[in-house]
Amino acid sequence: MRKHLRSVSAFMALNFIFFTSLTAYAQVPTRAKQGAATKPSFRTYQADGADPSQSGGFGGDRSGLSQQGLTDYSRSGIGGVMSMSAYQIHVLGEVGEPGTYQVSASTRLSDAVKQAGDVTFVGSLRHIQLKRDGRSIPIDLLSYELYGNLENNPYLMENDVIFIPLRKDVVQIAGSVRRPNIYELKNERNLKALIELAGDFTAGVDMSLPIKVVRFKNGSKDVIDVNNDSVSLSSFDILNGDVVFVPNVITAQNEFDFNVESLPGEQPFYPSYEDRVFVLGGVKFPGAYPFSPHYNLSQYLSLAGGVSERGKVSKIKIIAPDGKVRKGVDGMVVNPGDSISVKERWLSPTGWITFMVSIASFGLSASATILALQRK
Repeated sequence: MRKHLRSVSAFMALNFIFFTSLTAYAQVPTRAKQGAATKPSFRTYQADGADPSQSGGFGGDRSGLSQQGLTDYSRSGIGGVMSMSAYQIHVLGEVGEPGTYQVSASTRLSDAVKQAGDVTFVGSLRHIQLKRDGRSIPIDLLSYELYGNLENNPYLMENDVIFIPLRKDVVQIAGSVRRPNIYELKNERNLKALIELAGDFTAGVDMSLPIKVVRFKNGSKDVIDVNNDSVSLSSFDILNGDVVFVPNVITAQNEFDFNVESLPGEQPFYPSYEDRVFVLGGVKFPGAYPFSPHYNLSQYLSLAGGVSERGKVSKIKIIAPDGKVRKGVDGMVVNPGDSISVKERWLSPTGWITFMVSIASFGLSASATILALQRK
């Protein structure tokens, strides 16, 4: 009898465990697909009396978030029930794919921006706005990328709005700096601050030569020399569109025209269907060549290997896409889609000499043959 009761008790205990587990499993929600534009399927459950601002959250320490109003609610306090929350956030402005996304509780702002197709060419990394609970929090994502400042890459919360505005003041620095690139200015006002932003000088910098700043003003180009010393660099203000060249010891003896391909923050656009130049006729390598606003007629002829032996330098024409013809003159401006036609001689000078020698040889051979026949 006792043995039978023990069997029944064991069977009832197993049933209780099984149904309890089944009920708990049925109450667990299904994780939503990352990036889906739907409402979150996870919630965070907080125990009574728990302080969510003291939580650690996922993905590392979240201390210091309350200083920017970035309170962490992804994990409850002591005694709370932790769950993997999914938040619905919005990424708008100058990104590849603006829209509404669903992210996990451990997602930082930079992760969401990449998920939205990253910042576009004209988008700002330094003036991002994180809108939360009616407030707008300024974010400098470049500061996080260059210096690892986590306060500029916070964790995201439910219904956060990330807005990427257009870039503002943009400059370019090239040459002997550690991070040559195009930079958007924020607090940098002088040349010294820009060089520090670019990682300072490399070992190959020539401190004896001035730094060149190319600046366009009222349609004209100015190349400004700035002495490479702390006082001069600190007193020289940089402006939107400046292009800075830091000299290198390897190229110290060379001279440059400082004709930049484009200005910082701008994309060259040629309002023409064809962006090539065609060099045809009496040149060594006829063909199509990419258009450059800095090349003239002479330089395009040089790209084509120069005028061939049969080409006539005095008979060069430039034919526009609309059929207009101009006589080619040294240094003439060439436009996108133009065709440079170099007229060819029937024979080159060397060919004429060969032809005349052949005629003379034939004449001598004919004369010798006639004399030989007469002697017979």
